[in-house]
Amino acid sequence: MTGPASSRTPSPTGDFRASTIVNVDPKNRILYVRGNAREANENVFFNHLYSVHFDGTGLTMLDPGDANHTSSLSPSRQFVVDNYSCFDQVPRSVLRDARGIKVMDLETADLSKLIEVGWKMPETFQVKAADGVTDLPGQMWKPFDFDAKKKYPVIAHVYPGPQTESMQHAFTPSSQQQQMAQLGFIVIQVGNRGGTPLRSKAYQSYSYWNPARLRPGRQEVRD
Repeated sequence: MTGPASSRTPSPTGDFRASTIVNVDPKNRILYVRGNAREANENVFFNHLYSVHFDGTGLTMLDPGDANHTSSLSPSRQFVVDNYSCFDQVPRSVLRDARGIKVMDLETADLSKLIEVGWKMPETFQVKAADGVTDLPGQMWKPFDFDAKKKYPVIAHVYPGPQTESMQHAFTPSSQQQQMAQLGFIVIQVGNRGGTPLRSKAYQSYSYWNPARLRPGRQEVRD
């Protein structure tokens, strides 16, 4: 934003992460941003599109729903194409108006051919980190012919390290973890403190540039 310092005000505010400025409406003094970790009872990594006035008031979610959203704002700012999915949810697209109200359904991914050949949706779960406080999302792949009466070896797929982790939060029909599961394993992966910076400063700072924890991977793998 431009103008004298007295006219500049911070926006938006709150206990969540605002990541990307999508659009600016200078006439109506509205900012459009992507954010996550604001909505209660949702995966903290799920992205949403918000509008907010320059003075920080009127914060409005334009793509509601418990899912990861990759929404596109129309050039007129009057409509939003809301593309959303979850790790364990079929991708869908809907058209919304400038207030986030659904106008019409656009498309739902057809998984019938995948299901026809025996494909199964992976599963999600949640656990506590080693601190006993932080909630960590988890994901699990089973063999497509999984038998609950049998025992399976478990592979923990781990990629802990500063600035990154192995978690996926949108739908994907295929992955290395899924392929390993078809060899007769149950494959799991869990988020870790000190991983992605896409959650919070505290989460990221568990290892990143923490002088007491400059041993890449060692701190994160405790979770």
